[in-house]
Amino acid sequence: IDDAVITSAKINNLAVTQGKIANLAVDTLKIANQAVNVIRTTTTTTATTLNHNVWTTVGSISFTPASVGGVAQPISIKSYLSYSAEVGGSTYIGKLYLRVRRGSTTLSEFQVGEYFELAANIGGGFFVTQFKGLAFGSVTPIYLDTNTTVSSRTYTIQCKYVEYDLKSNPRWQIPAGAIMECVEVKR
Repeated sequence: IDDAVITSAKINNLAVTQGKIANLAVDTLKIANQAVNVIRTTTTTTATTLNHNVWTTVGSISFTPASVGGVAQPISIKSYLSYSAEVGGSTYIGKLYLRVRRGSTTLSEFQVGEYFELAANIGGGFFVTQFKGLAFGSVTPIYLDTNTTVSSRTYTIQCKYVEYDLKSNPRWQIPAGAIMECVEVKR
């Protein structure tokens, strides 16, 4: 047959040498070793204000990874978030930290930013006398989890700030729009 138009066909066993499908919908995925990457994302819709020395969750994703021969494949955890600090008082000194967690296990933790501002009251107004760091910025943490256990898990991105002294009254904030992504890497 050189050219055929078939409105409806029921074929019990089909072997295709070369196929071109313009639009494909699949209800059940049956690909060898389920070799398709699965991407899960979440984005914050409101700003998150951080408290002194308290870890605050910025993003969270829960799922059970697929079993490939009884083994979970690597999970790539990525995030993007911006941060800002506001002065609250004459002295503002603090550091911002971020961590990536799987359940109650910390996978990675590091300092993101530091800000120092000392203002003096001169003639009824405050003037900055010392300054260090940036009051705003962004960070893109990436972590590859190679845990092979096939069980339900929750990944979180958390932030906290630590002020240096009691004169500080800083306010660190993670603006809305922080993104977290988990990619289940299939082999």
